[in-house]
Amino acid sequence: MKRETLAPLFLIVALLAMGSAAGAGRADRVTAALATPFTLGAGETARVEPEGFEVTLRTIAEDSGCVGAKDCSVMLFHGTLTMLLDPQRQLANVDLKLAAGSPASVEFAGYRVEMSDVHRAAAGAPLRVTFQVVRAPGRGTQG
Repeated sequence: MKRETLAPLFLIVALLAMGSAAGAGRADRVTAALATPFTLGAGETARVEPEGFEVTLRTIAEDSGCVGAKDCSVMLFHGTLTMLLDPQRQLANVDLKLAAGSPASVEFAGYRVEMSDVHRAAAGAPLRVTFQVVRAPGRGTQG
């Protein structure tokens, strides 16, 4: 008798868990505009409209960020990016130095993916990277 009573309960819990997982996948995607900054954490993707350009911050090494506890005039970025503009795709291992006011960038498919900040919202929080996507020189005007 107990098994018959618990079966519907297990089904409901399983369906709720599946719905939560599906919702979490959508939360990992942000929509951005060309030449407008957006922030990603590891595993998150941004789709830049109306171009349809996608950039995913696949990984970021824990040694990324400010060079010193009190000095963010220079930041390091060590990680991997996936860039997509159908039908072109690229996985890039990136090791860059970012200086305050001078973004580092990676070019792909006529666009430039600029990184301007690597930070944590609070001590112990995951690293976040501020990006913006612009047209590469020779591809028309930015924005």
